[in-house]
Amino acid sequence: MELYQSFYRELVLANRTFENQLNEILQQQGIHRSDWSVMYYLLNDEHITSVEIAKRLNIEKPNVTRTIKNLESMGYVTVEPSKEDKRKKRIIVTPEGFAMYEEVRVYVDEFERCTMEGVSIGQQQILLETFEQIQANLQKRAGKKE
Repeated sequence: MELYQSFYRELVLANRTFENQLNEILQQQGIHRSDWSVMYYLLNDEHITSVEIAKRLNIEKPNVTRTIKNLESMGYVTVEPSKEDKRKKRIIVTPEGFAMYEEVRVYVDEFERCTMEGVSIGQQQILLETFEQIQANLQKRAGKKE
């Protein structure tokens, strides 16, 4: 087996295990993975649109719209027309949304720290750079198909 084949086999297995365990943590906190992902982008870019979130998550816009409606029903976000362009909607994280995110962030941070146990800072940096390069290669490849 080629090294890259072993790498991707381990990546898929690790990702599946990571996602399953993260989902358990989030469900205990009363939210879903999609809620968490959308909240992350909303809190890190207050001007982001649902279209941009869909692009970053590589999912269809209706899935983001459904998640935003779910977050709105839980009181974590509000949606209102943009002041600049009434055709666009602003998605605003409520104080309850900020509080929920900060509370859940503690559990997620602890989980993510545990997954890096025994992995040095140097190894983590190399992994990060490796994944950034893989992502760039995937984006370049996707551009070739369009």
